[in-house]
Amino acid sequence: MLQNNNFVGEFPEKIWSALPKLTTVMIQNNNLTGFLPSALSPKITRIEMGNNRFFGNIPESATGLRSFEAEKNLFSGGLPADMTMLANLTVLNLAGNQICGSIPTSIGALERLNSLNLSSNQITGEIPAGIGLLPVLIVLDLYNNKLSGSIPEDFNNNHFSFLNLSSNQLTGEVPTALQSPKYNSVFLDNPSLCAESNSGLPLPPCSRNSWRKIILSVAALFSFIAVCVGWSIYRRKKDRKDVTSWKMTPFHALDFTDHDILSNIREENLIGRGGSGKVYRIHLGSQKAAGKGADEAGGTQQWP
Repeated sequence: MLQNNNFVGEFPEKIWSALPKLTTVMIQNNNLTGFLPSALSPKITRIEMGNNRFFGNIPESATGLRSFEAEKNLFSGGLPADMTMLANLTVLNLAGNQICGSIPTSIGALERLNSLNLSSNQITGEIPAGIGLLPVLIVLDLYNNKLSGSIPEDFNNNHFSFLNLSSNQLTGEVPTALQSPKYNSVFLDNPSLCAESNSGLPLPPCSRNSWRKIILSVAALFSFIAVCVGWSIYRRKKDRKDVTSWKMTPFHALDFTDHDILSNIREENLIGRGGSGKVYRIHLGSQKAAGKGADEAGGTQQWP
């Protein structure tokens, strides 16, 4: 136990592997530097190293570790994607580091966890639903991160003795079970959170008309489309009806040939002449017709 001293310098890396019987490391409140190996000995059950200058990533495997308190250091990177190798944790405190990325959904595997403090980091993304289902979790501090999205509905399974979600970017309505004056400091500095007007929380009331407005807007849009489609169908039917109502008057086919006409082009059938030629009377049985022949160079046009 080397806590609460003024030790400076690098913490010997070999300690993590050279002492096979090491179970507890308490070096908090010093000025030590160094990093942790990616896998810790399963014999180590407790690490308290807060208020130092350790850096690097959080160990990915520490199957025997039950309490890991490393607040106010320089740890960076994300939380381990697979937290099942930390399944025996009961306390995890990483407040005041430089942890980034999102909280992995695998945190739901930490069924023995009763205290989780990730405050004052750079964590993004949504709060995983699994956190609210952890059976013995009573302390949850996610203050001062960049968490977004809504608060999971499973937070209605209210078993927290301490909860802090303030100074994030959370949105939507606070779960019903948390809408109580005793939580009036839990949700501060989340401008897009809302609650019931009588909840006693210092949050704006949720607009119950928002969905109604959306539904009415969608209904109006579909009505407009229906009117346009109906008008288009009506116009097409009307145009089709106008076309079919046209009166078609076919030309009557006359029963004569070219020979019948040419044989009647004779001087005795001449009935007049004009600027563009001569006009002849043509007898076609019981029918009569008039034919015109062109004049070339002042002479009579001859047909064979």
